[in-house]
Amino acid sequence: MKIVSNGKRLPLRFASIFILFSFFLLPSSWAADMTWKTANQITVAWDPVTTLSDGTALPPGSVIQYQVYVRIDPAGTPVASGNPVAATQATVTFASEGRYDVGIKAQRLENGQVVSESDIAWSNDAAAAQGGKIFGAVYFKPPAAARNLRSP
Repeated sequence: MKIVSNGKRLPLRFASIFILFSFFLLPSSWAADMTWKTANQITVAWDPVTTLSDGTALPPGSVIQYQVYVRIDPAGTPVASGNPVAATQATVTFASEGRYDVGIKAQRLENGQVVSESDIAWSNDAAAAQGGKIFGAVYFKPPAAARNLRSP
C-alpha cells in the first residue's frame, strides 16, 4: 500500500513514521484521555487551599480567595474570568467559540490585599485534576433558526 502526497507515492513505512511522529507533536491536552464538555459554560470545583507552598499549614487568620482563569487550549494566554471568589466552585460562561482550559489560582490576603499567589492549576494538567482526569470545555455558537417555514 502506498500513500500519495503531492502527486507522488510514499512508501507505507514513511507514511507510518510520519503519522507516528505527528501524533507525538500533538499537545498533551489534545490526547484521547481528555474529557471535553461541549457547552457555553462549565462549572469547576476544587479543594480548599489549607497549606502554604512549602506544605506548612496556613497561619491562623489567613484568608484565601480564588481567581478563575480560562485560556484557549492548549497554550493560550491566561485570562481572568470574573472577580476572585471565596467559594471553591465557580461557573465560567464562554462568549467566543473555542476549546478552553480552566485554571484556578489561590490568592492569600492580608488586610484585604493580595500578598501572594499560587501558580495556576489547569484543568488539562493531570497533577492538578482530580484522579488525573483532565478536562476542558468546547463552545460552538448555535446556528440561526430556520426561517420561512412552509408546506410545499
